[in-house]
Amino acid sequence: MQTILIADDEESVQSLLHTVLSKMGYLVETVGNGEEVLAKVRQGHIALLIMDIRMPKLGGMEVFKILRLEYPELPIIMMTAFSTA
Repeated sequence: MQTILIADDEESVQSLLHTVLSKMGYLVETVGNGEEVLAKVRQGHIALLIMDIRMPKLGGMEVFKILRLEYPELPIIMMTAFSTA
């Protein structure tokens, strides 16, 4: 079965999204950094990726660029709580 992958280094964000999406009937997995995102996506069962832009080890934008080349059809939603204001 295909899964939604939540990628965020904040456990509270992971937990919130996991709870909401699970209650809607989706299978959900969570990871905390870009290296883990690549590993999970390469396993081949991710239908949607919801990913933070700022993460340790490998940031969301770097992961996005890699995944666009390797999996151009994978839907990716990018998010951030970071503000420059």
